[in-house]
Amino acid sequence: MISKEESETDRLVSIIESGKADEHEWTEQELNHRAPAPGKFEGETLLAVLLYQYAMISAASEEGGDAESVGYYWKFDGFEIPGLKSPVYAILSTDSPGFVYLDEFTNHKELEEAWKPVEKDLERYYGGMD
Repeated sequence: MISKEESETDRLVSIIESGKADEHEWTEQELNHRAPAPGKFEGETLLAVLLYQYAMISAASEEGGDAESVGYYWKFDGFEIPGLKSPVYAILSTDSPGFVYLDEFTNHKELEEAWKPVEKDLERYYGGMD
């Protein structure tokens, strides 16, 4: 039997996957639901699932990398999500097996500090120093 929380998570995932995420007024409580497991979002929240969908349409502030070598990264710097009172500051990444990871920050400054090592790795990767 499916629990009420699993049913709600399935409903929210279907909104994200339908391409109608911008039409929904999201709440922090909804986006803090755990993503369905098993799968590439295992251990993450629905915010990771939603940001991944936005990343696929190039909505991130910056992005780069290669999942097979350095990982692929998306930076969301003050990203607005319908319904949320505060913008999102986050780094989303994926690795060679395809798992997705989300690191959230409270402001632009924290995000920029966390992005610096990613940026250095990407510069080495794109510069052919790997």
